[in-house]
Amino acid sequence: MPHRPPTITQPAIARALREAKKQGCELIEIKPTGELLIHINKTTASTTSNVYSINDFPPLENEQEEYSTNKSCPSVDDIKF
Repeated sequence: MPHRPPTITQPAIARALREAKKQGCELIEIKPTGELLIHINKTTASTTSNVYSINDFPPLENEQEEYSTNKSCPSVDDIKF
């Protein structure tokens, strides 16, 4: 199967990050999905009012049993999933 050219390239990302920095970027978040969030304003919105712990939600049916038998996410850099 042949490789196809990427839809976005590393130089394009570098140009976007340099421009964001010139515009006064204070914070860049890179999510695990690959999504970039560039905060231009000097004050970022506080999301502490919307933060929930995973323990705030009840486990799904058979979730604990499935997790103990099938650990699909190994830990990375001592971060356990």
